Amino acid sequence: MDRRAHPRTTTDHGAVLSCLGLPALKCQIRDFSVGGLFLQLDQASIKDLLAKTDSKAIRGQNGVVSLSLENNKFNDIQIVAAHLCDSGLGVAFRNHDQALLKYLVNSTRQRKQGTAPRKTPGNSWKPGDQAAAAQMLQALQQLTEEYVTRRYGDFIRIAADDLLNAADSARSNKDQTDLLFASSRLGKDHAGLLKLLIQTINTKFSGMTNPGEGHKTGVDELDLVDQEEFDEWIVIIGIARKFDDKLLATISRFERILNDITERDLGNEESPFSPYSLLWSFKEALEPLGFAKVAKVELYKAYQAAILAHLPELLEQINQTFLNKGIQESASYKPVSRPKTNSHALPQTDIDQAADEIARVHQKEDIIGALSSLSPHSTVSPLNQLRRNFRPKAGTHRGITANEEQVLQLLESMPAQQYQSIAERIKELIASESGGSADDIVFDDATRNSIETTESLVSSIEQDEFVGRELRSFIADLEIPLIKESLAHPMLLNDPDHPGRKLLQIAGDLAPFISSGQNDASNQPLLESLNQIKNLMKKKGHTDLPVIEKRMETLLKLQKQQFDENISLVLRSAQLEETRQRAQTFVLQFLENELTPDPVPSVIENLLQLGWAGLLAKTATTKSKQSKAWKGYSGVFNQLKSAFVASAKTTPLPPAEVEHLTDNLSSGFQEYPVFSDKSNTFIAQLSEALTAESDSYPALADSQVVFSRETLIPFLPDYDPESETTEQIVAPPDLAPWIDQAKNIKIGDWIVEHIRQDQTKLLNLGWKSTNSHRFVFVDGGGHKALDIPLVEFAQALKERRYSLLENGQLPLVDRAVHRLLQQTFDQFRSESDKDELTGLLSRKAFQRLLSDALAKTRREEQQHVFITVDIDQFKMVNDICGIEGGDGLLIAVAGLLNTYSPRDAQLARVGDDEFGILINNCPIQRGYEIAERQRLAIESFKYNWDDTALSITSSVGVVRVDNTITSITDLINASVAACNLARQEGRNCTRIYQPTAEEYTSRQKLIKSVPVIEKAIEKDHLKLFGQLITPIAKDSQEKDHYEILLRVYDEDDNLTNPVQFIQAAEQFDRMRIVDRWVINSVFAWMNKHHAQLPNNECFSVNISAQTFTDQGFSEFIHKKFSEVAFPAERIAFEITETAFVSNMERVKSIINEIKTHGCQFYLDDFGSGYSSYSYLKEFPVDVVKIDGIFVKDMLTEKSSYAMVKSITEVAHFMDKKVVAEFVSSVEILNALQHIGVDFAQGYAVGKPCDINELIIGNSPSMQAAR
Repeated sequence: MDRRAHPRTTTDHGAVLSCLGLPALKCQIRDFSVGGLFLQLDQASIKDLLAKTDSKAIRGQNGVVSLSLENNKFNDIQIVAAHLCDSGLGVAFRNHDQALLKYLVNSTRQRKQGTAPRKTPGNSWKPGDQAAAAQMLQALQQLTEEYVTRRYGDFIRIAADDLLNAADSARSNKDQTDLLFASSRLGKDHAGLLKLLIQTINTKFSGMTNPGEGHKTGVDELDLVDQEEFDEWIVIIGIARKFDDKLLATISRFERILNDITERDLGNEESPFSPYSLLWSFKEALEPLGFAKVAKVELYKAYQAAILAHLPELLEQINQTFLNKGIQESASYKPVSRPKTNSHALPQTDIDQAADEIARVHQKEDIIGALSSLSPHSTVSPLNQLRRNFRPKAGTHRGITANEEQVLQLLESMPAQQYQSIAERIKELIASESGGSADDIVFDDATRNSIETTESLVSSIEQDEFVGRELRSFIADLEIPLIKESLAHPMLLNDPDHPGRKLLQIAGDLAPFISSGQNDASNQPLLESLNQIKNLMKKKGHTDLPVIEKRMETLLKLQKQQFDENISLVLRSAQLEETRQRAQTFVLQFLENELTPDPVPSVIENLLQLGWAGLLAKTATTKSKQSKAWKGYSGVFNQLKSAFVASAKTTPLPPAEVEHLTDNLSSGFQEYPVFSDKSNTFIAQLSEALTAESDSYPALADSQVVFSRETLIPFLPDYDPESETTEQIVAPPDLAPWIDQAKNIKIGDWIVEHIRQDQTKLLNLGWKSTNSHRFVFVDGGGHKALDIPLVEFAQALKERRYSLLENGQLPLVDRAVHRLLQQTFDQFRSESDKDELTGLLSRKAFQRLLSDALAKTRREEQQHVFITVDIDQFKMVNDICGIEGGDGLLIAVAGLLNTYSPRDAQLARVGDDEFGILINNCPIQRGYEIAERQRLAIESFKYNWDDTALSITSSVGVVRVDNTITSITDLINASVAACNLARQEGRNCTRIYQPTAEEYTSRQKLIKSVPVIEKAIEKDHLKLFGQLITPIAKDSQEKDHYEILLRVYDEDDNLTNPVQFIQAAEQFDRMRIVDRWVINSVFAWMNKHHAQLPNNECFSVNISAQTFTDQGFSEFIHKKFSEVAFPAERIAFEITETAFVSNMERVKSIINEIKTHGCQFYLDDFGSGYSSYSYLKEFPVDVVKIDGIFVKDMLTEKSSYAMVKSITEVAHFMDKKVVAEFVSSVEILNALQHIGVDFAQGYAVGKPCDINELIIGNSPSMQAAR
């Protein structure tokens, strides 16, 4: 399985290599891609290269490849060496050469179509000798069959051990049951499995000469898949890739020989002895055994160890067979060996191996390139491979085939049109010329793929909410030029430097600057420039893309410049407004301090009415609080309070101070001349009252007012209460997640304003207040478009008036491809959710519904009903009416069940002759009545097939779905038991499931654990243990720390297994009680002993998802930290990904809030979830703990070693520390040190102990554990 970013195309073309100053070396180009070439060299040339340098040092050496043609010569094709193997040299292009690639594509097509002579693999082989070909394939088939049979015994032995070991460490009861079932079934049916495996392998050999008999695997095999099957496919690919680096050259060489023998173009997937093909044969052989995915993964690993790891044995025998037949091309076969590693260094991981391949010269891998590597020898886009699943299967075509040349000629004169596909228009034009029908026109594969891929891409871009109507129209006009480029250069979308790809990206970069509003004046210059470019395209008849690209690049540069200039103005304005608001808040606080709560002279109220508070706010904004102006203006209040004393007959203020007061007033009103006339009158009246023996003074002095904060606020009309607090805003509880979402928006993020159903507008966050209580958004022109407070914004997000722009930072093409792939997979999922025969839900889709129903019984205490209908004596119907008649009965019964089911019922076909019905929120009595109605309807039904009329009956089982059923396995087992009971009691009846005594006892035992939880806490039967987590590196500056573990003791103080205790606490919603007890106990213990603990060691506490998402958890933690005497840095909290599932944004917000105390967060059991890598950057954690399932097997499984190494590299890249759990030996510890893991936890470094033993002097065992 090839892992290059760009798919390779097999070819055979002579060339000359100049490299390292050597004389010109003759070579053959064996395959090529957009990234480079693979050059086959003879052994003498390879020795010449190695004489100059070694196989590693050659990487990066520059050289030249020349192609000799009849009338032309490509001189100076600049290359760089990438990888030297036993058969040749992989080289990468230093510069993009479209002419070269076009030539290679065309010459290869001609060769495949028979216009170029086929090169035979050796002198003794004669093309067209079908008898000799059949004899050769028979010999290869026998060798493969003997090899697999010989190695099969080792596979059974390894698989038996692995299944039992996996069952011992299973993460759930269901997984353990599935693994034990597989172990038992494999022991009984191992001979049958071998027979099936040989049959599937032989079928592939038959398909090489008879294509109709073979079965091609790969992307087409993914028709109608669900997520589990898709994941299984990925597992197979991952295992196959491990062998490709070592065996690729040999298998590719053998494939070329087989191509000539069979006169077909076979790929890796069709080569019966390639790792991928052998794995897929094994997958097909496993299908009838019905193993669960968890068991299949173990079997794949055993197959890898027993069969694939020894594959060079088979390849050597095949090579010898070719030699014996005189086929010389493979004479140089020699398995590639890797250099030996030291005792602690394991073989290179997939990441290291990938670096040796040609495509890795391109540092940035795009989405299409990555997906294309799944089909290594195909030049067809994976999107087209996926689309083929939904294309009608074609028979022999007798119409007209349109080739690339015809299509290009038609495209030259075809006008742009948005309402009909290019493919349909081309077919109509060809049909009109030939006088036939458009339905009779087909394209050759390469042409069809280029057209379909480009049309799908443009269509996907038009669905992008980031792209407005005007830009969609422009991109639609690019469709024809892009198709032309794609025909000439099939890998157009894989090449980030191609003008077509760059042009689309520039269009994507322009998208946010173009508003949806046609009447937006800020849009007009940009739209006019865009129209000029469109007119240029029309005048020149789909002009060269590089010309358009340059014009668009200039337009984008100017637009970005204008946007930056405008948004800087908005930013300055918003910052000034925030400063002004802070000043208003400061002045309000100042006035409250100065003027409340005691009475003050009423002249102060007159002063405030004349704008004195506004003057103070302006002064606080523009000048220092220590400035002379602030001191003078703010001091007026004390001057007035001193000047006007109640009951006084005259002012006690000396004339000089009166003059100073009036000067301050005059200066202030000149600075803030809002009420200039009134202010002059006020100063005059004040001056008169403060003169000696003034008649007006006593009345003014006796007039007093009382202010409060509420009465002061009106004097600051622009004051915003939300601007003065950093506390949580009071908002309805249902707005909490939207508040969190709003606060987490970053400067530069885009949101979508939903103006109307068919119109949106993009807004960019230009500024938000430091407390995230106010947001200012700009439009595409950089102009202020929305100024909105937090609560109002959160409400608008909830109502979908605004929404976050998903994947807005991804390039336009990547977003479009992602959308296409998602739509394709959704279509797969939709198809696989339906039973093909009856149209009801499929078994797997129904099981998902049952799982959801079980979850609801635990969350919401709901009760549902699950009905199973089993048709009695269905085999008899098949015997009488045949398979087709039996299918007709199933369709009829499906219709009956649908007719007699409630509207909210979910129906599925769950077996050959079994149907399932799920009714939500249904009591068992009503469920029984519905089941009986179904049974009677079937009993009354007469099935007519041809001249036969049959009466049928059914056995029906009814199960109550409530919180007494703990797993999907238990639910299905219950339904089977109910149906069995109905059959045992004579069939044609309905029976309700009754739990067995054993099941009842187990359930009661779990229920009885609930009061035990409260009792254990009350009676102090819970104790805290700690397990050491220690730095691995010898020179590490990190400190030891401990994970807090919970232990449960019985009445006699005997240690018991805590698993059932925790299981009951989780199932019956008691983990909040347990977690809070642990936190309270740890904090109290550390408060008492923190000074007696060595080296300021830290302790990590596990928090369940139930507790973490509890409404009052963060307040509880804040309170605990406020009560402790030790630094918060000595505490960490461990959470799993489950805590993030319900509401990631809210959980992130809680974590960041708690971390303000100085504590840390660990992400526990990392690596086991499929979403781990993609979400790691979103988790605000400080430490990543690698799931122990990888650590414990890392010395025996390369995949586990690779996972540990990969997690470590990714975590370190994100500045997070790494802890490895389950470190059980010194050997594992040494390997972890070699990888660079920061900390180790496990029996090899320390066993759990009572935390009191950690106190200095309490226990020597603690020192020994270190």
